[in-house]
Amino acid sequence: MKEPWIVRRAGLVALVCLLLGGGLAWLGTETEASQAEEKAAKKERKAEAKDQPWLREQATQLRAEASAIRELSPRIVLGLGPLIGALLFCMSGAARPFRRLGPARIAALGAGLCAFSWLMVATPPPLGLGIDPARAPPWLRWLPPLDIYVLAIVVTISVASVRAGQSLKRPGLSGAALAVWLLLWIPFDLRWLKELWEGPARLSYTGPALWIVFLAVLSEGVAAGRTRALGLRLPLARDLAKLAGLTLLFALVILPAGLGIGFLEWNPRASGAVSVLLNALGIALTVALPEELFFRGILDARLRESLAKPGPSGEFALGVRGRGDWLALVASSLAFGIMHMNNRSDPAEQLQYFLLASVAGAIYALAFRRGGLLAAIALHTLVDVVWQAVF
Repeated sequence: MKEPWIVRRAGLVALVCLLLGGGLAWLGTETEASQAEEKAAKKERKAEAKDQPWLREQATQLRAEASAIRELSPRIVLGLGPLIGALLFCMSGAARPFRRLGPARIAALGAGLCAFSWLMVATPPPLGLGIDPARAPPWLRWLPPLDIYVLAIVVTISVASVRAGQSLKRPGLSGAALAVWLLLWIPFDLRWLKELWEGPARLSYTGPALWIVFLAVLSEGVAAGRTRALGLRLPLARDLAKLAGLTLLFALVILPAGLGIGFLEWNPRASGAVSVLLNALGIALTVALPEELFFRGILDARLRESLAKPGPSGEFALGVRGRGDWLALVASSLAFGIMHMNNRSDPAEQLQYFLLASVAGAIYALAFRRGGLLAAIALHTLVDVVWQAVF
């Protein structure tokens, strides 16, 4: 059987993905800097209107952060660009032949890339993003002043999660699959991984997000050979019509419910088109992609395999086929709702967030089943962009 074009041109695809990874890393830094400047401008306007000097001080600090991020942009591109490029390469389907290397070698390659990225973060300027070498003992100043324990944790998690790909080939939510899911998602969701981050504070969410997504795609997609189950495909023309219908469904269900219970309040904010696009890119890469990958691409798909009957060809369709599929949709959506409860401290708001996020998760799951992972990411991104812009 003739291999797909994207597999036969894997080298060219890898080069394009690497260039795109560098561009996205740069856009990510520009997004962070732009958001800091927007917050600074808002605080400056409030300071002038209310004559509050402390707001001016915060605005000055935010502008300094934006300037520092832009100065570090070349090194961020060098550190995170290859990681993003490798992620895109794995998601493109061109990495399929790498399965022949075996889980151990795939794990070694993945861990090596993660270690390189972390070393670039920890290495001091002018090469990396890390701390001043003057903080290191005199006899160690010729070495990057990184925390070896942190690097060991990064490498160990990388190797363990990808090496587990051999155990993840079996369909269904097995103990191994759930363990890898928890190992990667829970520390990230609870922001524990920020303690490992040694780069700019404003990128302490972005860096770990890219890391765990890369490990999940490498483990579940490449090592386990489950790119189809993850929904890694381009949406077809007929999928776009379904996606438009689900977007309308979201607006008709979530917006009235959120406004009715007081969880959402109309509060439109003016932003330039460039700012909105950069914000959408940041949300897609660091919020929508991780959440849709873990809750739809992995959790929902594996629950369906455990509960649903396969189709005539032995594979599991992207649609909703029976009671098991519905149970999987409900379970994964409720898990998605529970995950959002820690975004609020008031019990009443936690319950509201749980209910709305669970319904939203069900709609995202339908988008995933009908259009693949990219369709779910697109809908999720659109919802978050609109939320931030008008509510």
